Amino acid sequence: MQESRDIDSDVPKFSSDTPRAAVRVARAAGRAIIPAPARSRFPHEQTTYQPCEFSDLALWRYGVGDYEPLLKERLAKPRDSYERAAVDRALAIGIDLAVSGMRRGAAILDVGCGAGTISRLLAETGYHVTGVDQDIVAGAQEWQNREALARNRKQMEGAACRLFTADVVEFLENTNEVFDVALLLSVLHHFLHGYGYSGAGEIAPDRFDALLKSLCSRVRSYLYVEAPGSDEFEEMPPDPTGRFRFPAYFLEAGLGTDVHFIAASVATNGKPRRLYRVDLK
Repeated sequence: MQESRDIDSDVPKFSSDTPRAAVRVARAAGRAIIPAPARSRFPHEQTTYQPCEFSDLALWRYGVGDYEPLLKERLAKPRDSYERAAVDRALAIGIDLAVSGMRRGAAILDVGCGAGTISRLLAETGYHVTGVDQDIVAGAQEWQNREALARNRKQMEGAACRLFTADVVEFLENTNEVFDVALLLSVLHHFLHGYGYSGAGEIAPDRFDALLKSLCSRVRSYLYVEAPGSDEFEEMPPDPTGRFRFPAYFLEAGLGTDVHFIAASVATNGKPRRLYRVDLK
């Protein structure tokens, strides 16, 4: 078993190649499992994992239901760009919003908006979207380029799509805006230990709980929550205390009334994820 330097003897830190049996033993003993932080690399060579930078025409056509121009631009780019996942998520959320009767012009908050693609695609379909991202990912991952992210985010802004580089806690503290919907797509599991277990953007449990309750108090109808499944528990173990299990947390904390499975999705790292809608009180 490979174990990294341990500051707290009760919290062993395992690297990604720790044998599964050792992980199971630690879990059975009730001990927290925190992977040793490492800068993430993707397995495919000669790929960029950078934004596609869609044209304004393709984005507009998407908004009127013609997906062909956008998909052609997507296919012309490297296979592992961010939009490999973003377009699928935007379609799933857009369809569910329409089926659930969400009005056109509704206000959406996209927490951890990344390159801004999902925000812009939902804006093109008739919603007013505000995206917020602390922009710490590029500092924690070798496969992202901060300048490319900033350039793409600037391009994705529009009359109905505002994108801010800001900490979500500070953003909520400095605005009185109320939203109809909030998106929490593959972000919640990064808060407790920081992005990718690197410590970047880490929030203490009580502060995290307060953030989630504050967020829900500012959202009228739905949360869209994307969370890792058991496929990733060895890389990103769930909270060992059981306090923050998503999307169940929102029901257990009395913030939501129901949870609906919307779609299976794939994160930028190629891992399967599950997308849910949480109906808020």
